[in-house]
Amino acid sequence: MRKLQLELAKLIIRIVGKDLEIKEMSVTEGSPLRRCPDMNETIKITGYTPKISMEYGIKKTFEWYKKYFFNN
Repeated sequence: MRKLQLELAKLIIRIVGKDLEIKEMSVTEGSPLRRCPDMNETIKITGYTPKISMEYGIKKTFEWYKKYFFNN
């Protein structure tokens, strides 16, 4: 598992408050090799820059799912 993917998985596990083990699996057929797009060109063209951190965004997303999806 690549370092960024591992860090993201650990962050999500911490945010959701679960005691989970990360198990590296082999790549499935047809799976893209890269899943972390480089946003530099998009930022350059649009002038957009993120206003919140990834951690805050994941927390807010999880809170929304807990409120509107998981508990219903």
